[in-house]
Amino acid sequence: MEPVEFDENGAIDNKQLNKAISYASRLLGMREYAVLELQTKLKHKGFSDEIAKHCIDYMLTNNWLSDQRYCEAYIRSKSGRGQGYSKIYYDLQQKIVLPEIINEAFTQANIDWQSICDEVAQKKINSISANSELEKKQKLTRFLMYRGFSVQEAKQTTQQIMVMGEVTGEHDE
Repeated sequence: MEPVEFDENGAIDNKQLNKAISYASRLLGMREYAVLELQTKLKHKGFSDEIAKHCIDYMLTNNWLSDQRYCEAYIRSKSGRGQGYSKIYYDLQQKIVLPEIINEAFTQANIDWQSICDEVAQKKINSISANSELEKKQKLTRFLMYRGFSVQEAKQTTQQIMVMGEVTGEHDE
């Protein structure tokens, strides 16, 4: 890791700062990053804490970096892949994003979690092997909860699928 270089006036070395900004810009050109995530990337690349801090400040000032945008993109991406609210929320907390920002991003996303839960269950139900309807129902409910859906969403979806299976004669006994 390079030491922080200062010019004769005690200011940060602009050459190193420009390199950090250039690197961070390339990363942000591919996808959104959380502030802490980008700061970690800069440090791993070998930039000092001081350079990384100034780079992050520059990115934030110019609105190139935003935890709000990152959360919104993350929520869209993960919900589109069939993950539930709880799992996504936990993942965002692990990235050290403030709860207020996470909550606002979920509000802006306006996602129908029950509908996503239903879609995920429809895809999964045929691959579950079980000796009874009860066992199949339990496995599906656990799977949906593992994916981050609430107990209520999982139970409602499972009940709905099991009733549809009985109506269409697709259940096994």
